[in-house]
Amino acid sequence: MEITHIPAGSRSGEEIESILAEVLDFDTLINEASGLGTDFDPRADEVRRELLSPTQYLSNQTWIGRLGRAIVAKGIAYLALQDNLDVADVWCSVHPELRGQGLGSELLAEMETNLAAQGRTQLTSYCEIPPSARDADLRGAHLAADSGTGSLPANQPDVAFLIRHGFAFKQLERCSVANSATEHRSSCLKAKPATRSRRGTGRRLNIGSTRSHFCTRGCRRTPPAPKNSVRRRRGTPHGSVPSTRSGPRTGSW
Repeated sequence: MEITHIPAGSRSGEEIESILAEVLDFDTLINEASGLGTDFDPRADEVRRELLSPTQYLSNQTWIGRLGRAIVAKGIAYLALQDNLDVADVWCSVHPELRGQGLGSELLAEMETNLAAQGRTQLTSYCEIPPSARDADLRGAHLAADSGTGSLPANQPDVAFLIRHGFAFKQLERCSVANSATEHRSSCLKAKPATRSRRGTGRRLNIGSTRSHFCTRGCRRTPPAPKNSVRRRRGTPHGSVPSTRSGPRTGSW
């Protein structure tokens, strides 16, 4: 798989526009496969901003994986610029028809190598799971959160991938959002829907979701070894919280 690394602001507007449509198509495909519903579909302005415009507080870095000319995997790291400077919030996803072939592991290894070279040696992540997936096998093996209450199916692909790669399941959030008065009024006036935030604030959701926070088990990584491999040091006891931050978006790996 050919992987292209795009830190926000590193490419011209023309270059970003040339790939924006196919990135949007890939993100829409991933969201459809997740079962979360169209409220989570990507927006062109948000994706464009992630690729082009770092702020003084936050920068994004994107990795695009291709087989031939087609996008088959994508990763994002959200990097705080004022604090937690050794932390990266990561999200990855792989084309639904190509999962289970090691593409997610290959992408994550490349991301870790790039991030470690920038001093980002601690990763957090999360996955968003619809209730239908969370409750599909209530009698099957479940993984309990280290903090608070709740559990997730251990065989859920997102969950299994993160645990297999050294992340620990820290916390569960249950989200249920109703229509706002503003949205109702806009609907009555046949106006455009209100602006929606990628991370959920201000969204109108037709379904509930479960947000599952993960952090790395050992949390600190040694400098990247040759051939893009990254070793984890598990010096921190399982269940300890390594950082005040947790929670980038992660899709299906």
